[in-house]
Amino acid sequence: MLFSLSLLDSRAIALLYFKRDWPRKASFKTLEMNVEHPPLAEPQKIIIPPLNIKLSLIRDLVKALDKNGPAFEYLHEKFSRLSVAKIKEGVFVKPQIKQLFS
Repeated sequence: MLFSLSLLDSRAIALLYFKRDWPRKASFKTLEMNVEHPPLAEPQKIIIPPLNIKLSLIRDLVKALDKNGPAFEYLHEKFSRLSVAKIKEGVFVKPQIKQLFS
C-alpha cells in the first residue's frame, strides 16, 4: 500500500477494511511519512501483476533460491510460522504475498 494511514486520524483504521482505492503518495522524501530509502524506480513505471501471477513468480523465485543463503533465511524469519518444507516449495497464500510486497 503506497498510502500511509498516518495521513488520516487514528480512527481511520476502520477505513482500511472498506476503502479499496487509496491515493498514491505525492512524494517519496526520505525520512518523511515512513519512507526510509529513496525509491529505486519511478512509481509511475512500476506495474504490479495480478495476484495469480505474483503467486507463481514468488513460487518460482523461492524454488530457485539457495536454501542456505541469506534470502531464504529472510523468508524463514519473515514467515516463522510456516514450515521450512512449505517455504522451500514456495507455498504461500494471499496475505503472505501482500506482506512480501508491502
